[in-house]
Amino acid sequence: MHGDEYINSLRIKNNVNKTLHRNYPQFLKGLEIHEIQPIKFNGNPFTLRNRMFLTPKGHRAFTDFWAKLQYNIQKEF
Repeated sequence: MHGDEYINSLRIKNNVNKTLHRNYPQFLKGLEIHEIQPIKFNGNPFTLRNRMFLTPKGHRAFTDFWAKLQYNIQKEF
């Protein structure tokens, strides 16, 4: 996903995440929200089924995985 479609999906995802943090501060305190299938890889920006609540360290591990995958895909093309 790229261009305007990506920007709109990213905006939706960020708004959903902000709403979750605002509505559930006790539950999400100290946690970050990670999309199981990132928006760049056509992940759904709306659904809670595409979200995990992780510590910053856990979030970094998943983010690193997806960043490496994206790098390897781009390297091939």
